[in-house]
Amino acid sequence: MTSTIKLLFSLLITLSFFPVNGAVLAPTIDDNGTVKIQWTNTADVSRCSNLNSYKISVRRNGQLISTLYQRWSYIKYKYINNITVPATYHFGVFYRQCTSPSSSSWLYAGQARVDIEEIDPNTKVIFIHTDLLGSPVAETLE
Repeated sequence: MTSTIKLLFSLLITLSFFPVNGAVLAPTIDDNGTVKIQWTNTADVSRCSNLNSYKISVRRNGQLISTLYQRWSYIKYKYINNITVPATYHFGVFYRQCTSPSSSSWLYAGQARVDIEEIDPNTKVIFIHTDLLGSPVAETLE
């Protein structure tokens, strides 16, 4: 029996008194269940020459299951494999702010929540196409 994975996502906005130079974008998931987390960052991380530029904390159903690191500052995405169904994932993204090559701190960029549920493979999906104002104009199965 094959199963289909449904991806529900929401971006959590956190108010902060510190200047935030990054944001987490809406995650995507492919047919194999691999989640792609992307983020933006306008902070200068180039002073962190020999350090990881970003870290991603991965929580499944509230439990921290891993912390991933991204060394290169120009790469602003990470793929997450081995997603289990059903589960709720939180991906927290942090970036390193360096005041010098030997002094740095992690700053919070944002968080994405992904709810993954198993759905019946016989579920019929109908796509509703709209015009520029949002009024429905057609329904298709593709």
